[in-house]
Amino acid sequence: MNIAGFSIFGAVRLSGPKSLKLSDSSTMALLFLWMLFKKLGTTYVLSENFLQRWKYSVGRNRVARKFIIAATPLRAHVGSVYWVRKATVIEILQIIFSMTINLFPS
Repeated sequence: MNIAGFSIFGAVRLSGPKSLKLSDSSTMALLFLWMLFKKLGTTYVLSENFLQRWKYSVGRNRVARKFIIAATPLRAHVGSVYWVRKATVIEILQIIFSMTINLFPS
């Protein structure tokens, strides 16, 4: 995230070939982060839906029912508290752009 923020800042502040290189690297970093967090969010939603459907299809098997109730969806943790959801993509982009704006002098 920091690479994307500093690259955007450098692309705006500098001129010439350095600006072009930084704009390319910021575009690649933003695309990578966007695709990564989108896929991780989709994985979480799909695994959550799978567990919900599986819960109703087990029937009266007591052991399987206990396992499904105890199972949690697949999550990719960001830090020690948060995990990636569908809305995390927008949150990450908002953080990057706010970091970039804060780099400019007032």
